Amino acid sequence: MTAHDDLLAEVLALPVWDTHNHLEGSRTLCAQSLWDVVHYFWFCRELQGVGYPPPAEAMALPERDRAEAFVRAFERGRNTAWNQAVRRTLRDLWDVEITGPADVRAANERIAETGRRRGWAHRVCERLHVRTITVGRMSDNGLAEIEDLLYRMGSVPVPTVEDVEQALAAREERAGVERLAGSIQQAVAEAAGAGRRVVRAALPAGTAAPEIREEGNRPRDVLEYLRHVLFGAMDERGFHVQVFLGMVGPTGGYRPRTKAHGHHALDDPARVSRLHDLFDRYAGCTFELVNAAAGSNLDIVQAARIYPNVAPGGLWWFNFRPSTYRQAMQYRLEALPACRCTLLASDARCIEWLYCKTLLVKRLLAEFLHGQVARGWLGREEALAVAREWLHDAAERLYRRPTERKAP
Repeated sequence: MTAHDDLLAEVLALPVWDTHNHLEGSRTLCAQSLWDVVHYFWFCRELQGVGYPPPAEAMALPERDRAEAFVRAFERGRNTAWNQAVRRTLRDLWDVEITGPADVRAANERIAETGRRRGWAHRVCERLHVRTITVGRMSDNGLAEIEDLLYRMGSVPVPTVEDVEQALAAREERAGVERLAGSIQQAVAEAAGAGRRVVRAALPAGTAAPEIREEGNRPRDVLEYLRHVLFGAMDERGFHVQVFLGMVGPTGGYRPRTKAHGHHALDDPARVSRLHDLFDRYAGCTFELVNAAAGSNLDIVQAARIYPNVAPGGLWWFNFRPSTYRQAMQYRLEALPACRCTLLASDARCIEWLYCKTLLVKRLLAEFLHGQVARGWLGREEALAVAREWLHDAAERLYRRPTERKAP
């Protein structure tokens, strides 16, 4: 084995903590057909770009026509990172190489068989040593099969516009708003009492909470006020907060055909710096920044240099690519102790995509660290220590209850 192969083997054997996915909301935990794999949004968009129909239209086609359309698109896009990752996953998990419609039929049969097999999800996780999978709730899609691997986040109430409008319609506006604030504080206290101090939440827009008047309050000011109430309550109890950055929705009145069509990454150079005062104001919380915009990768590291309660998190949506992972890993290695960063937010919608994305990240990580060792920046054991922190240990430390956290 080469030095790179040897390091890759050790990185592949390291434990993994997946900090974000959609397994709880998926139809089934395990893929039931090839289409459950290749219709995953990020990969299917590539296929559509070279002539494959959208998933709903594809599933309405006769099986052979769908298989032929898929094979043509799959071949045309074989240079992309996702195409190569899907091919590797099909080989690893089902020993399938797709070159024609007959291979599609074989893949469907094998995937259907493993999808019914009890213990399959565990075996998929064991192949890459996935030890912990973060979810928000349990669901009846087979998730209970891997309950021993799950870390369940807490949830915090987020008042809706309708909630606010109802409060403002009360005879005493301010009292209605304060009732909402009290329900938020109670829910946070209950989550803390149950040990659920890891949550996902959007930060307030500004540092100061708007003043609530006796009457005439604007709904958007009330929502901002309540968001500060939420973070104030979490700050008092030492919550860990996942914050998702870098994605924006449709603008200018455009109404996309689907939610996914209108959303895109935005490299806003001030996006992270605008949060600095909030990191300082709510210093009792820790913040894990999961980022979709490649232009913010350095800004997040800079924020973590300034604020010890900020941790760079996984890469998400448009930022989940080999080039952006290499960039983010370089920034983090140069500037932050490894115990300050998490790395994998898989966004997976079935257990096989958790495998696919974990394999990609581990291979990139081994390649990156091999280069650091070859250039003399790290020793081999130091490189493996970095990998262990980024893949697992830093997340484990952040997600413990605050009373159980150990200093980095």
